[in-house]
Amino acid sequence: MLTETIRHGLICVPYVTQDIEADPETMTVRHVISSGIRSHTGLEIDQSGWSFEFYHGVVLWDHDSSAPAIGKNMDLSLKGEPSKLHAVTQFAPTDFGKELFTLYEGGFMRDWSVGISIDESSLVKDGDEVVALRTKRQHLMEYSATPIGANPEAVSQALGKGLIRPETAAMFHVKPAPAARTSQDGLPGSGDIPDSLVASVQRLDDVGVMLRLKRLEMTLRG
Repeated sequence: MLTETIRHGLICVPYVTQDIEADPETMTVRHVISSGIRSHTGLEIDQSGWSFEFYHGVVLWDHDSSAPAIGKNMDLSLKGEPSKLHAVTQFAPTDFGKELFTLYEGGFMRDWSVGISIDESSLVKDGDEVVALRTKRQHLMEYSATPIGANPEAVSQALGKGLIRPETAAMFHVKPAPAARTSQDGLPGSGDIPDSLVASVQRLDDVGVMLRLKRLEMTLRG
């Protein structure tokens, strides 16, 4: 189970937040980054066991510590019953930071992931079968914006509206739609119609014009 979640030496646990409060003026979002719910990889985080002594306020993109930070943390707090770890994230004023803020603000992205180091844990069993690992004490080393659950169609829509750049969309495995082609007469709208079909339609149109001219000629003679 854990081998699926270890990245850059840290255990990474994703969380899909349902409610995000966004402030466009400051490019900040309020959101949840962790709860006690068992993850799909079999990890349960005891929310009373958090330690923040090694956390320096950096927010990364998909746990990549070799890349520039995409934002910084403005606040961390445990709230609610059952308790959840809430964060306030301010995105960096870079092109990528602005795009990520737009994606979260618009609901195109909802996933976050905490990178943790575990001090103490226990196995969760169902009979003789181990079904999960429950942390009892863990250090938050960083947390990340992550594309794990992003909807490709939504990202494609954001790309189409010019909210994000093609290179950003590529991080979600979304490619720009092919540019529409024009017909031989220069009019738009032929799109992906094969050239052979366009030519056939044009030939049919030419035949129609010739027939109409022939009928007009016969009418004038009569």
